[in-house]
Amino acid sequence: MKRIRNLLFCSMLVLGLVSCSEKKAPATTEVKYKDVLSIAYNAQPSTFDPMVTGATATAEVCRLVFESLFEMDEHGDPRPQLCESYTKSDDNTQWTFKLRKGVIFHNGEEMKAKDVAASMNRWVSQNTIIQRAIKNGEKFVADDEYTVSIKIDSPTLMLPNMIAQFSQFAAILPASVIESIGSGTLQPKDLIGTGSFKFIEWAVDSYIKLEAFDGYKPCTTERSGSYGDRTTGVKTVMIYFVTDPQTRLTGLETGEYDIAVNINYTDVPRLKTMRGVKMMSETFNVLTVTMNKDLNGDSIMKDEKWRQVIGYAINLDEIMEGAIPSVGDYKAYYADAGYFGKDSPWHSGAKSAVTYNPEKAKALLKELGYDGSPLRMMTTEAYTEFYNATLVMKQQLEAVGFKVQFDVYDWGTMLTKLGSTKGWDLYPMNYPFANNPCSNMTLMKTNASGFTNDPKLNSLMSELQALPDTDKAKAFWNRTIEPYCEEAMFIINLGGYDFVYGVSDKVEGFKPFYGLDIWGTKVAQ
Repeated sequence: MKRIRNLLFCSMLVLGLVSCSEKKAPATTEVKYKDVLSIAYNAQPSTFDPMVTGATATAEVCRLVFESLFEMDEHGDPRPQLCESYTKSDDNTQWTFKLRKGVIFHNGEEMKAKDVAASMNRWVSQNTIIQRAIKNGEKFVADDEYTVSIKIDSPTLMLPNMIAQFSQFAAILPASVIESIGSGTLQPKDLIGTGSFKFIEWAVDSYIKLEAFDGYKPCTTERSGSYGDRTTGVKTVMIYFVTDPQTRLTGLETGEYDIAVNINYTDVPRLKTMRGVKMMSETFNVLTVTMNKDLNGDSIMKDEKWRQVIGYAINLDEIMEGAIPSVGDYKAYYADAGYFGKDSPWHSGAKSAVTYNPEKAKALLKELGYDGSPLRMMTTEAYTEFYNATLVMKQQLEAVGFKVQFDVYDWGTMLTKLGSTKGWDLYPMNYPFANNPCSNMTLMKTNASGFTNDPKLNSLMSELQALPDTDKAKAFWNRTIEPYCEEAMFIINLGGYDFVYGVSDKVEGFKPFYGLDIWGTKVAQ
């Protein structure tokens, strides 16, 4: 009897423990997400045509709406996005692209070869970078409903890289839209792509509204950089134009915005102490010194010896710190004269010919017979980093013996001036990210006199385009082309610097990749 009582007691004890365990188990709460992602953006696009401009504001909006044959992965390499496969001839002149089937435009039409051929041909007609390779009127043609090809007169190994380039990118849209606009530019009503967001509304000086496209067809479940599955995590995206940085920051703090773009470096300490907010950054820009090399111009910078004086006279670290001052323990820049950022697969890491040596600069200046004529520096206060960089550089150039004329213009006037061959010698600038040498704007002849039209460089670039694969092209760039460019001082790169974002803690899945990479981003309620 006693044994039975003990057994009953143990059974009750076990049941009690189970009951207590069940009562103490934490309740699982399903996370609920908002339908709308709100972004405070610093600038309104001047055009919504991604083929005609390299402006970041245009590219960031349009890359959410459009896709290209190739997109860039997180390593900076091109991967097939709207084509499922491609082939090239051994001499890099014949390219054939097999398109994915079942890809739908926002107007409900299926993407076919005629659409891709029309889009690519318009891209070539608008893009000065690709015209360096496709320069004799060669055309993309539709071989059948899902095959597009092109026969290029010159070898073009870098064609996939150039297609995947963010600046003036090769957006694919319906042939009917291209026919309807003729020689004009895309308007908001024409923004019909295959991307996971549809363009809905533009309220001038106020906002852009995008909505998720239910018919979006990802090429894969993989995601890397801009390549792969771009499925949306929200139903609606509101991009508000908020030009005042303090307003962007305050709106982030109050919860009005989920993401605030382009936070001032001086506001980083405040950002770091905000409750419910985190800081994110990416190295997006490269600061440069561009010199007037036009052979028909009036600048001494057309002679590489004078450009080399500049290279010896300036201290990259001092200029970058002056342009983008460190705030507390946060250093938003790195100094590097390489032609590609340190995270690029094309960054060589080799010692640059831009070496601070003021005594050598003074000696070379004397050897060249400098007569005291003013060195004409242009700058603008529209971009603080440009203005601050030229202030520091002015002091360094004066220290080696130059007389410096310091011309400050508003942004529009400066852009007009740099298109002229006369009246200036150098200016600060940053340029769109380039994912290969053949897309580097500073190494090709365009309408700006600071760019490069050098016969030997042009020949070396042609050699690179004729190489059998990208690995050999990278080796050729590192070993031959970049050292030549740095010795000739075609342009002086000062270094890279961060783009800072303020992001609500409720935001999930946001990872900047050369701009607003918001595919898959969600916002908890």
